[in-house]
Amino acid sequence: MDDKELTPEEHAALVEESRQGIKLEERLKNVPHSWHFPSDGDVVHAISKTAKEISADWIAIVPHKRPWLKQLFHHSISNELAYNSNYPVLTLPEKAS
Repeated sequence: MDDKELTPEEHAALVEESRQGIKLEERLKNVPHSWHFPSDGDVVHAISKTAKEISADWIAIVPHKRPWLKQLFHHSISNELAYNSNYPVLTLPEKAS
């Protein structure tokens, strides 16, 4: 991460993302898994490339919910992976019910 100052909203979002990651890690404690964070500008390509490099059996993703108006104009990485990946894609809910 660079040295720029985070806004309070950005900081809160990172804290929440960390909390969600910790919860997910706790739920997966008995399931063999690994985390990969691609840095390629083309996220779908980077995920597919990483899956191939590590000989993944499948890809798990957590799509973010957006208000319906934003969904009209948003490019969905989850959808692109689901339709264009050579790997099965498991979609997990953003928040547990």
